[in-house]
Amino acid sequence: MLLAVIIMSFLYLLTSLAYLALLLIMGHKNKTKKEEEIKKKVPLIPSVLTIAVPLLVVSSLTFGLARYSLTPMDVIEDNVLTRVWNDKLESYEIPEGVKEIGDKAFYYCRNLKSVTIPDSVTSIGDYAFADCFSLKSVTIPSSVTSIGDHAFYRCTSLTSVVIPSSVTSIGYYAFRDCTSLTSVTIGNSVTSIGEWAFYSCDSLTSVTIP
Repeated sequence: MLLAVIIMSFLYLLTSLAYLALLLIMGHKNKTKKEEEIKKKVPLIPSVLTIAVPLLVVSSLTFGLARYSLTPMDVIEDNVLTRVWNDKLESYEIPEGVKEIGDKAFYYCRNLKSVTIPDSVTSIGDYAFADCFSLKSVTIPSSVTSIGDHAFYRCTSLTSVVIPSSVTSIGYYAFRDCTSLTSVTIGNSVTSIGEWAFYSCDSLTSVTIP
């Protein structure tokens, strides 16, 4: 994002300088007919860019600042939490009424330490919390019935997980590379656990299976 802003600002600067240089060349008080004809041939792109580019830069900066602020930018559509944009967010409470945590909803929220999931949530999507490196604990409510593929992939700070009896399926690589995970409790309704669900959980010492 910052790179895009820098590039666009640089292009805007170059365009503005070129446009000003052209105006200086043509800026004599007594313009000849030839000069007027040349001016008419000047493309309107620089004029458009003088308006469009600053707006683009401002909107990009606004989005970037919002993303790195302490206020979450969440997107909820049809009771599905589809995305939470914030790299600085440390805790988040999912609003009541949300039924699904969508795919990649919290993907790469690297500073997220805790999340509160309401009883209205029934499923956790693929990669929902993937690469949430700071996530230490999560309480999965008894309303959840499925945990998607890679749902908690590489949550390297997660130490324990209790999967309630309401859950019937755990996806592929669901807890892969949770290197700090020491204990897992699986409810008695689970009928399928995807391949490599707990792969590379090097600290895992206790697994309770009914």
